This record gives sequence, C-alpha cells and structure tokens, in this order.
Amino acid sequence: KLWEFAEGSSSPDTGGPSPRHGHSATVATIEDEQGRVTDYMVVFAGRADAGYYNDVWAWNTRARKWEDWTPGSAHPTPAKRDHHHVAS
Repeated sequence: KLWEFAEGSSSPDTGGPSPRHGHSATVATIEDEQGRVTDYMVVFAGRADAGYYNDVWAWNTRARKWEDWTPGSAHPTPAKRDHHHVAS
C-alpha cells in the first residue's frame, strides 16, 4: 500500500502525534463487532528535541484520522525510547 498523509496531519493541532524520529511503526488490521475491517498504521515512541516519547498513535485508514492508543495510568507502559524495533 502507498500511505499518503495530508499536509499538517501529524501535528498536535490536528490531534496526531508530535513530530519525531527514531520511532517504530507497523500496520494492524482490526475487525470490529459489526464485521468492518480497518487498517491502522501504528506508531510507538521515538524522540524529538524536547525528549523521548512512549506514546502510541494509530492512523485510522477508514476514518482518515489519528487515534491516541496510549494506555492509561492503570496499565503499565514501556519506558520512553527511540531507535527500537517492531515486528508484526
């Protein structure tokens, strides 16, 4: 697949992840309760001049918007990191 993003789609002003490097990304396909299948591009962690991240963002290809998948405080999260690997 060719992924194409609209200008400005990856800024905090539009509800997406902040600019970063050293992150990991993978594609997840999820079927909901109604049987609809949606592909997501999932981004984890990375770093910028401001520091390191351990957040999780998913680009919903059906709705064409970012979703914050970062676990809440009730769930443990990995340490902030960059230049790591992912497998799917």
